[in-house]
Amino acid sequence: LESGSVVGEPKITADYKSTAGLGEDLAAAVSVTGTTGVVELQVYYNSQKIGSIKKTAPLTLNIIIPSPPIGAGTFTAVAIENQENFTKSFTFSVAECTAGSKPCGSNIGVCRQGIQSCEGGKWGACIGDSKPKAESCNGIDDDCDGTIDNTGSSSAESACGCYGGGIPGPESCNDIDDNCDGQVDEGLSCCSDMETRPCGTSVGVCQPGVERCLGGSWSGLCLGSIKPINEICYDSLDNNCNGEADESCDLSYSCSNGLQDANEDGIDCGLGCGNPCGAGFNYLLLTAIGLFIIILVIVAAKRGIIKL
Repeated sequence: LESGSVVGEPKITADYKSTAGLGEDLAAAVSVTGTTGVVELQVYYNSQKIGSIKKTAPLTLNIIIPSPPIGAGTFTAVAIENQENFTKSFTFSVAECTAGSKPCGSNIGVCRQGIQSCEGGKWGACIGDSKPKAESCNGIDDDCDGTIDNTGSSSAESACGCYGGGIPGPESCNDIDDNCDGQVDEGLSCCSDMETRPCGTSVGVCQPGVERCLGGSWSGLCLGSIKPINEICYDSLDNNCNGEADESCDLSYSCSNGLQDANEDGIDCGLGCGNPCGAGFNYLLLTAIGLFIIILVIVAAKRGIIKL
């Protein structure tokens, strides 16, 4: 407690707390003693009268200074007796805090509050709190502003399916992160309607075509293309479009099997076998003629027409 007096009569004292916390009202009881005469007591703060009383001493005046600012302050008491003024000033200080602790931070979104303690008249650092982070599209209020996934100033600008608490959904070609995993249109083949792109291959017998975009996605249809088929032996073509012709086919056997294979112009003859096929004269015909001659010779020998 602070008290003070002046030389002679009357005596002015004040009962008050010399240190206050920010936001607290400062209360004081200002008294005049040492005389039995009529005294007028006036109290001033920042040059403004905040209280007065006039009566026979001893007397007390209770005053309140509402929420004085941080720093040093002064209030002044003036006692007037027989037209003579007696003055006394009283000092005090206001700090951010005086003792104790308080919650700090936020409990909004992913944030969690911590604790601040009063240290040397000031609030210390916030201990144990979870602070805001940059907002991302993940179904969580990362920046603790009360709105989920507001990565932009609007739903359209945020391009996030969970904006404002929306529910994640399957990804679609719409330039929006529908499933709220931080990626836009992932795993999809997106395009603009009527857009085209080449498709297929020009290897072997295959020919490329054109694929069109329908409804924001590639149709999967390769229009105008010639597609691979199973390899056909002995045609000297790459039917399955793998860069090899007639792979796994026995070309040496085909030219001596008595059949007209795909690589032959006739039976066991033609370009694929390296020997030309005569007009109407082929391997089968020669074989038939040879057998016919042999049969004629045997019959003639049995009838004695010829001797072997």
